[in-house]
Amino acid sequence: MPALHGIEALAEEGRSEYWAALALRCTEGLSRHSVRALLGFFGSAYEAVRSCRRWPEAGVSGLLAEKYLRNAWREKAAPEWKAAHGLDAEIILWTDPRYPSRLRHTDDAPPLLYVKGDASLLDSPCVAVIGSRRCSRSGADAAAAIGRELSAAGITVVSGAAAGIDQAAQLASAPLQGRSVIVLASGLLAPMQNAELCRRVSARGALISEFPPYFPASRATFPVRNRIISGLSLGVMVVEAGSEKSGSLITARIAAEQGRSVYVPAPGTIRGPYPEGTKALLLEGATPVCSGSDIIADLLPHLKEDMRSLEERPRSEASAAHTAPCGGGSPDHDFPSRQAPLHEQPESAPESKGVISALEAPCSNNSHHTDNAVHNTCINKKHTESHQVEDDESFIISLLEELPMAPDDLLHTAMEHDSAWTARRLSSLLMVMEVKRLIRRRADARYEAL
Repeated sequence: MPALHGIEALAEEGRSEYWAALALRCTEGLSRHSVRALLGFFGSAYEAVRSCRRWPEAGVSGLLAEKYLRNAWREKAAPEWKAAHGLDAEIILWTDPRYPSRLRHTDDAPPLLYVKGDASLLDSPCVAVIGSRRCSRSGADAAAAIGRELSAAGITVVSGAAAGIDQAAQLASAPLQGRSVIVLASGLLAPMQNAELCRRVSARGALISEFPPYFPASRATFPVRNRIISGLSLGVMVVEAGSEKSGSLITARIAAEQGRSVYVPAPGTIRGPYPEGTKALLLEGATPVCSGSDIIADLLPHLKEDMRSLEERPRSEASAAHTAPCGGGSPDHDFPSRQAPLHEQPESAPESKGVISALEAPCSNNSHHTDNAVHNTCINKKHTESHQVEDDESFIISLLEELPMAPDDLLHTAMEHDSAWTARRLSSLLMVMEVKRLIRRRADARYEAL
């Protein structure tokens, strides 16, 4: 049976959440920051629209709630809902455990993402490699070398789809482990710049967009897109930025605001004059690096934290319903309809109900005893989590001391010992151990202990 995509892959709760996310995004005057504030306060788009009378509690004007209740957003949302039927991509919603955790913690994260390809890459260790479309040959060579080095170490390379630096980094990283992500400034079904590059990356990596499927790219969509590039990434490498008005500088400054590390080539590492835009970033405090290894070494504490967070995630996430929101109940009253929004909808906002008061309450906390149990578990975990990485390292070294092994063989052997091992966990660990010079990757792609 072929895999389902688009709306067809969503459970009923997921469809309600998706329709609610469209409602928030299409409500006039509701900014990206306001949508994010509602998602953070209520826990889901569905609960946000269900509780629109309480928007002022989340710091969002009650006047915007009134605009939502007038239902003008439906006309904008309906075409996107229709386009998502049969869409050859996954819809990752705010309530989906696969929603990328780094992006989730930014203050203007989108309520949904469309993903064509491997969605798991979005929450893997990522570094953005970006720069000028009209780059120098030396700059393109440097981008390719950095992309190749990061991907070989198990780090996902993130960029746009432009010619120049973006293309060089993507073409170098995609053939290795498929660890490449392109963030589009258009919808997935709109005409794409560099369509061949997008096709190659989607086959092994991932294309993502927050825009409606047929939404075209424009000058206004690129800065909006740039916050996703930096939001997914642990750090942003600006290989070459020709002027102080470069889009790469916008991304780098957004990254700095998001608390991400920003890197530029160390003076002298790229032939030719040092570009003005790159120089501006260096003067603003960007970290100069000579290679991808320098970036990996600088990000080592974050990479360890990524590994720790993977350990802390419940194993049930892998089998969790993709988009079930916290709240239960049937939304078949006023909003959101479990039927397609193209069916008849009330022309005006409900008077007395306004929102669906008949629904069950959202998920509540468990009993006081459960809270205490969770608290005690967290205390105990703090005593042991600092040793988890070291224990894993010792285990991998014991395997490699016998003979060099390829990653697939290592994973198979590790899973025979403990079924909790995953490819992501092993990939991150090998990367950290290589930086710490505990192991090395040989020319035949096998690892050996040092």
